Amino acid sequence: MRKKIIWTCFALYMALALSCKDPTGYEPDDPYVPTPDPPTIVYPVADTSFNATIGVPIMVLFDWTAVSGAEAYEIQHDTALTFPTDTSDVVQAAPAYLAFYRYTYITTSYYRIRALSASWEEGHTEWSETRRFYIKPES
Repeated sequence: MRKKIIWTCFALYMALALSCKDPTGYEPDDPYVPTPDPPTIVYPVADTSFNATIGVPIMVLFDWTAVSGAEAYEIQHDTALTFPTDTSDVVQAAPAYLAFYRYTYITTSYYRIRALSASWEEGHTEWSETRRFYIKPES
């Protein structure tokens, strides 16, 4: 009887030992999901013009397609196409209003949008296409 118990315990031990994976080869599941495509800008339409007085802010409406799983969106904007000042605003969802100023006779503003999420591999999508709008003197 004692021999049978020992052999049973040994067989059980071997079955468990052989069914276990190599502990040094353990890799946890990847908690991140693939990063989706960037949002598509809906508004302002490319080359839209807004009227404003110098130094007086105007509120510009931004709208884009929602990205599944996005936690927020970053709208980057600048008066230069290369975005040298890296000015951006983070908003929770579309649509969003941002204040802009006219600095000269006509001020050109460039903008692009990307979605943000901590659960994506990259943490953010690529930027949307870059568009521009103009702020002109009031008529």
